[in-house]
Amino acid sequence: MSTTNGYPSGSETSTVAAPASSTMAAEITSLEQFDSTEMDIVDISYASGKQKFLQTILALGRLRNGGDLKSQGLTEIVSENFPNIQWLEQDEEAKVLTLNGTMTNVATTMVLVSTVGVLPGMMIRINETNENVSVTTVDSATNLTVVRGQGSITGTAVTIASGKVTLLGLAAQAGYSNPDALGSTGSQKTNYIQTFIDSVDVNNFNQMSAKIGGNKKKVLMDAMGKARSEHMQKIEMAMLYGQKATGTRGGQPYYATRGVLDVCREGWTSDISSSLTRIKLDEALSTPMNYGSTSKILLCGTRVKPAISELFYSSQVHTETLTGDNLNLTVEKLTVNGGEYYMIQHPYMDANRGMEKYAAVVDIENFKLVYPTGFDINGKAYNGKTRFEYLANESNHARQRGDWVTHVGTKITNPNAFAFLKIVA
Repeated sequence: MSTTNGYPSGSETSTVAAPASSTMAAEITSLEQFDSTEMDIVDISYASGKQKFLQTILALGRLRNGGDLKSQGLTEIVSENFPNIQWLEQDEEAKVLTLNGTMTNVATTMVLVSTVGVLPGMMIRINETNENVSVTTVDSATNLTVVRGQGSITGTAVTIASGKVTLLGLAAQAGYSNPDALGSTGSQKTNYIQTFIDSVDVNNFNQMSAKIGGNKKKVLMDAMGKARSEHMQKIEMAMLYGQKATGTRGGQPYYATRGVLDVCREGWTSDISSSLTRIKLDEALSTPMNYGSTSKILLCGTRVKPAISELFYSSQVHTETLTGDNLNLTVEKLTVNGGEYYMIQHPYMDANRGMEKYAAVVDIENFKLVYPTGFDINGKAYNGKTRFEYLANESNHARQRGDWVTHVGTKITNPNAFAFLKIVA
């Protein structure tokens, strides 16, 4: 941001150079400036203090599961089908159906877009008029014969041709049993496990240089830690922005996993930014609460949390510290429609990525990390969780190499439990 007389003015700018990528050799060389045990190296790129989505959702999942760090019940599962993740997703039976025509106040034929899920003897409420009717017979894939005025509201003309009706369940007569069994079919869903690799490469000059701040071991350990931090940040980005994809590169296959925002776009989407009010925001956040868990995460762009805090009553937004086995997590919790939102301002949902005005609703119980499991050439079992692999066959007295490696994908179910909202204009 430019300044006038020492005060900020104009559009947002910075005199600090943008982050830049280079090589590990150049990084270590750049630190070989002084031969002094008093020299301290400060790495400004570390982001370990930021409260990220994966850190939070894993902690919440473990806390909700009794704080058992070894339990995989809510947040982590393993797969033997690398690189594929497969599951069947089954929806609930329809409770609200759509009319396909108007009705007079005495008509006994009700035409629906589809009669699937309707049984003889069911009670149906016509939403427009609040009249209840009884189903006598299901005549076809679209037509019902009904008895009108089954309750306190008499037969009333229906004028909305594409109006809705609500199924109220079977009102079985005496001695009746064995109606048709209703159900819902499973839908095949898939995703992929993605392989993440970040290399560490150190030569003997790096190891033995006399100009490494007086503490060669610390600098090399920091290089290992920095590479791991970068590795985890890339996984975080994929879990947030990734989209399912596969292809070949150099004649070999590769796979990319699906992130939460891709699923949120499939769920409930809404732009309420033009005239944001507490009622509009409450309504938008209430809809996904009808599906999945009543404890959800609200991933907020950098401009979203202030807008929400300004709209809601202080009694609805409060800070809560969640504790468990080796866990201590402080979150801001918003109570909406009988459910809870844990609000997180995600560091990667900023203006640089065009996400500062948006919020994503993520259902805790319907998001799971999937790690593959298998065996190495010696028959030793291993899984895809983050580990450092020392590359002995590529290392010698002059050079040491290794890789931080993670194989992980997502299993994200029930998209209606998720949402993607534009909050700020």
